[in-house]
Amino acid sequence: MKLLVSQRTFLYEKYNENRDCIDQRIVSWVLKLGYYPVLVPNNLLDKKNFLNLRRFIKETNPKGLILTGGEDIGKNIKRDKTELFMINEFFSKRKAVLGICRGMQILGKYFNQGLKKSKLKTSKDYKIFNNKNLKSIPKKAKCFFNYSLKNCPKKFDIIAQDEIGTIWAIENRKSKCEGWMWHPERAMKFEKTLIKRAKKLFSK
Repeated sequence: MKLLVSQRTFLYEKYNENRDCIDQRIVSWVLKLGYYPVLVPNNLLDKKNFLNLRRFIKETNPKGLILTGGEDIGKNIKRDKTELFMINEFFSKRKAVLGICRGMQILGKYFNQGLKKSKLKTSKDYKIFNNKNLKSIPKKAKCFFNYSLKNCPKKFDIIAQDEIGTIWAIENRKSKCEGWMWHPERAMKFEKTLIKRAKKLFSK
């Protein structure tokens, strides 16, 4: 079984190449879930391409979608459009979606929620509170983001936040969709509770 995984893009100026890339730890984490990651290029919405993004999704027939972290929304319009298109496709087919950090932010954008400048310091651990008494939610997490959701999207519930109200995790009440602001792949050792939670999301 396969999961589609989004990527960041950067310009390698020496060769004038737009390169898609991803942290190898995400690949390892997806394999730990029991799935094979299929990396999604950010140029499949270009008119010049033979393969379009909808066909790519259909041909790979994935079980779900992981929206990964990376640059702030708005800095890479092709990536933004690619991820928004995929969210729409997966929701229309009722397939599972997990947004990680930036991935949760792009979910918020899709559901018409804006972002605000985060008051947290990056690379610092913060205590987070579990709103639903879920054992699978960590008690603390490291901040790697500059922006956070202003409000929880409609039809979603906040499942984790910190003492100043920063939204750290959300889940959709009806669809198979969650957003996490922490990076599960960056832990020295993958947390078994998060592995179990992700497996449950994609097995629905």
